[in-house]
Formats: sequence, C-alpha cells, structure tokens
Amino acid sequence: MPVEEEWKKIIDENQSIYIYGAGNIGKKILRLIEKTENAALKVQGFLVSDMTGNPERIDKYYVTVPQNLSDRDSLILVAVTDVYQDNIIDSLKMLGFSNVVTAYKYSFIGGEDEWDSQPKIIKVDTHELLLCQYRAGLFNRYDIIVRLLAIENYYGKNQCGFALYQKMQNMRTNDKEYGKISMQRFIRLIQSYEKYGYDENSELVVDEDLHLIDGSHRLALAIYFGTMRLRVRAVKREDKIWYGEEWFTRRFSMDEYKMMRERLFMVEKRWGDSIKGILWPSVSEYFNEIVELIRTQYSVTNIKDIVLNLEKFEKKVYQVYEVDSIAQWKINTKLKYMRQFSPYYIRTFDIDMGNPEFRIKKAGDGILSDKGARLKEEIRNRYKGRVQGYFSDIIFHTADNFYQSRYIDKIFMEEKQNEPNVLGVADEN
Repeated sequence: MPVEEEWKKIIDENQSIYIYGAGNIGKKILRLIEKTENAALKVQGFLVSDMTGNPERIDKYYVTVPQNLSDRDSLILVAVTDVYQDNIIDSLKMLGFSNVVTAYKYSFIGGEDEWDSQPKIIKVDTHELLLCQYRAGLFNRYDIIVRLLAIENYYGKNQCGFALYQKMQNMRTNDKEYGKISMQRFIRLIQSYEKYGYDENSELVVDEDLHLIDGSHRLALAIYFGTMRLRVRAVKREDKIWYGEEWFTRRFSMDEYKMMRERLFMVEKRWGDSIKGILWPSVSEYFNEIVELIRTQYSVTNIKDIVLNLEKFEKKVYQVYEVDSIAQWKINTKLKYMRQFSPYYIRTFDIDMGNPEFRIKKAGDGILSDKGARLKEEIRNRYKGRVQGYFSDIIFHTADNFYQSRYIDKIFMEEKQNEPNVLGVADEN
C-alpha cells in the first residue's frame, strides 16, 4: 500500500505511542503525528539510548530511556537513520518491547514547504537510478555495489560478499557486532524478495537530484533480480550521503575497492542502455549532416530510415508523445506544421551518452536526461532557420529516459528500413 496509507493504518491501530530518537527525524515524526487526525493525544513521549546530551523535554513531551518504562505494549516508532535502526530494534526487543516499527521512511511524508507538500512519486528505471548516484563524474554509492556482492555471495557466485558487507556495516556504525546482525537481516530480506518479488507499492526515497537517501538494499536486490522499474519518492534534503571512492579507500584495501569498481563496471556494461533519437521529415535533407554533428559528441548506432504515408505518420507521432507530459494541443500543432513536409521520412537511432545525467522533470511526473535536453536545444537552434514554417520541436526528438527509449523502439519495430537508404551513412558498431 502507499506509504501515506501505511502510516495512517499504523497510527489508527495504536493508542499509545513513543518516538525513539530526539533528533530532527524524531521531531519530524512528531509533527507528522500531530497532523494526523485524532493522533496527537496518543504520543506519550520520546525515548533515547542515553540521556547524556539530550534534552529533558521536546515541546511538552518528556524524554527518557526505555528502561524507565513499565509499559511494554506501546508502539515504539524508531525515528533514526538506517545505520542505527537494527541495534536499537534489537535492544528494545531484549527489553520486552514487541510493538516496534522503523519510522524513518515516514519522515518524508508531506513537508514544510511547497516542494515537499506535493510529494513527487515517480517510476524510475533501475539503471537510471544507479546512474544518478554519480557526483561530479564520480560514483558515490559503492555501498550499493557491496550489497550486490553480498547478494551474489548468498547465491554462491562469490566468496567475499558477506565479509565485505559486514566490514562496511561495522565501519559505518563503529560497532564490531553490527555487521553480523545486519547481515542476518539482509539475508531475510533476500529470501523475502526471492519468494514474493518486488513490492510495487514500496518506495525508495531520493532527493531532488535523484540521489538515494533510503532503499540501498532494495536497489541492490532490484539490480540482481532484474527488476526494471522502481517507485521512488523525491524529497528535499540538505545533508548528503557520501559512500564514494574516498570513503572506501580509507577503510578497505585497494584490492577490495578494485573489486567493487569492477563489479560496478560489469553492471553498467550489462545494461548498455542508450537514448533513442528521432529526426522528423522537416530536416530529411540534413539527416546525414545532423547525425555526423551528434557523432562529434556521442556514439550513434542502430540507424533506421523509414518512409510513411500521412495516416501512419500521424499515428506514430501520437504514439511517440503518448508517454511524454506534452499537452495534446502541442502535439496537434506539431502535426499541423509537419504535414507540409511530404514524403514523411523519419530517422531513428540510438545515442550512447554514457551517463545521461537524469533529473526530475519540473512537472514532477518523471525524469529526463539533461544531456538529451541540451542536445535537442543545440540541434533545434542550428537548424530551425533552415526549416520553412518552423514550430518548436518539429526537427529532432530524444526520449527523456531509457524507458521511453524502449517504448519508441517498439513503436518503430514493425516498420521496415526504407530502400534505398535516404542517409547512406555508416552505422557505428
């Protein structure tokens, strides 16, 4: 179920609630409870592991340690980051608390400003999400790759994944026992994923640049099991997570780090995704020239030239923009201007951009490639003066993302290559 419904169900089913964690996450959970209908009076107070450095009160609520509670049946909402969750949950259970829920993901419901108050929940290609974990050209989430290696160790594909995972978890928490506990929980998660598959309502949490905040185990599982699309919730967040080269080379041997880097390379090589490009009939006489211009920046392959009658051409244009957020009137206007360019030659091709630099669309209904957007703008500006009766976007179109690229591929799959080839330019293989 959606995370908002899940949250309401948890609150509705419990009459007495303690929040574990006196930091920002705990305070966010308190504000969320106060906004939830008939829930504010259910909060009994805050819990912390140690009173040292913690306040005696937060707002009107007392702060105490769990050992001081005689009530062991209340709901305990663990409002801390995932690094500390496992240890806290185990400690609470040893003290006799059985109704314990991790609340970190619920802290991203709603928000304090307009951006957060309208949550951006979108579907993202798994490969796209992994590529978004680069910062300034460097991969920043080798912890995901370590989790992938641990999954492969579980299935007998290597002998080092468990050890790397436990070492990483110990280093993250400065707790030599945490790695073993975390590994046991991860194995149970692997078994659950194998049995039930991907939960379509499960949400990974990312920031507005699609950098992962919560869900690294699930992303690693999606990579291993070949889950193509993931549901993500984009939220505003100022602090950043750093698990790049510097973090790992300071704590792991160079051989261990090289193993992670090589595994990342193999994952990206296996996908081999590209962005689909389409040249419209308005520039058919410049097809060769435009492709060569694109090739000065990127590799262009799988070139296909197609000629269509008007009825089929209009159908294809509507299909191409069907998965886009473009308004219907704009599509109709594009077609009005493109009808004059008969015969209706179309060229499709794949553009290998490496990392396409994805970002969330302003409308919040998906993601698009910044490199693709810049390339479209460059081609349009260069050729619009050569097109009689020019209207925006009747020269060159690129898919916003890998999902749209696969969709466009299917649209034109049934169409045969036109003979003779309009372009006559060699494919790159």
